[in-house]
Amino acid sequence: MKVKDHMDKEHHIQGFDLASAFHLHDLNSDNILEASEILKLYGVDHETAIDQSDSVDHHNSIASRILGEVMDKLDLNKDGLITKSEFVTAVSQHGLPRFDDISGLGHHYDEEGEYFLHHEEMFHNSPESQKEEAYVHPEDIAHFSHHEEIEVKEDELARVAQGLPADVNTAQYLRQREQHAALEEERERRLDAVRAQAAKYSSIHDEAQRRGSWAGFKKPVDQADRLRRNIPYKYKLRKPFYGEF
Repeated sequence: MKVKDHMDKEHHIQGFDLASAFHLHDLNSDNILEASEILKLYGVDHETAIDQSDSVDHHNSIASRILGEVMDKLDLNKDGLITKSEFVTAVSQHGLPRFDDISGLGHHYDEEGEYFLHHEEMFHNSPESQKEEAYVHPEDIAHFSHHEEIEVKEDELARVAQGLPADVNTAQYLRQREQHAALEEERERRLDAVRAQAAKYSSIHDEAQRRGSWAGFKKPVDQADRLRRNIPYKYKLRKPFYGEF
């Protein structure tokens, strides 16, 4: 992922430094990029990425891969944390790891915001392109279809509130509600997979902190051992570590 492109397209920030980019994505302002923040940076928990993955297991593997590769490249001292200094150093030299083979990454905003940022600003930014007949792209059709669904829902809720009998919109509303319930249920399962990856990594880091600094000549026995301070450098570089997630 090119930081410049991400900051421009997702945040509309053209002039920035890497420290500013770090702070923008350090959501709890603790000067550390945690697992959940890394996944949010890449938009793994956004509905665009969720809807483009094939299954819960597939989305889980995406979250695991991204988290593992980013930690491998940006966590320079292999302590399980990405500090601002590490972020600036690593990204200035090599950029953020890219995942061009994974669709739907990098988004942060809701449906309206994403449509405006990634479509309307690009293709409907002049009086001529804002005429009704110009809104014919697939993105336009999907966007306005969603607006029509909202109108059907609002009409149905108003009908129920007023105690009116079922009308022509009722059957359409019930179909929409059933479809949306199934979609949201599937999205939630995939979100749970993303949360589980972040929580699993965090719990391993917490266990490493609890065990304290490494001492002695034994080999590390698990992921937590390999995150302990003073672990020999040859063990820090063991790449299968991240694959174990």
